[in-house]
Amino acid sequence: MVNAVCEAAATVDDETPGAMLMAWLHQFFAFASSKRHVAFELLEHSDSSNPIFGQSRARGLAAGQPLLVAAQHAHEVRANLTIEHVEDMLDGLRPPTDVVPT
Repeated sequence: MVNAVCEAAATVDDETPGAMLMAWLHQFFAFASSKRHVAFELLEHSDSSNPIFGQSRARGLAAGQPLLVAAQHAHEVRANLTIEHVEDMLDGLRPPTDVVPT
């Protein structure tokens, strides 16, 4: 599934670089939100330093970086924003892991 998010960054199509970034961020957020409970369970039964966790995050962020840079060059996104800032913001929008959806 991480592959799909990474591929989506390369194939997303919209009118402007900022719109392309937003379209990909919607996909990234949906993916991350849907897998959060799985990651939480894996972390409970695995070492958090397991490289799979960092590699998946790094691949996702690297995939979105060119979209962010293009939006910045088009002056649609602040120049001092990093892809990590964006991910932190999205992480803050996800529901807590201890809340079971109904």
